[in-house]
Amino acid sequence: MSDEVQFLIPIPLDDEQMLGRECPSCGQYFKIRPGTGLPIDTCRCPYCCFLQKQESFGTKEQLEYAISIGMNRISEEVIAPVAAA
Repeated sequence: MSDEVQFLIPIPLDDEQMLGRECPSCGQYFKIRPGTGLPIDTCRCPYCCFLQKQESFGTKEQLEYAISIGMNRISEEVIAPVAAA
C-alpha cells in the first residue's frame, strides 16, 4: 500500500482566460494564456528571462488556494473514511 496521495488541482483562469504567474527569481507578476500550443513544461519570465519548470511560477495566492483545496480533499477522501471505520 502506498503512503502517497495525489490530487490534480486546477488553478482557475481570470475573466480574460489568462493565468497569473510570479517569477521565483525577480518576483515580477505576469500573465500567460494557456492553450496557445506553445510548450508548457517550462516558463520564461518576460522581465528577467529566468527559465524554469512551469510549476515554479505559481503565485502565493495560487499556492494558498491549492493547499486549501488539497487539505479539504484529504479530509474528505482520506481522513473521514478512516475515522468512520
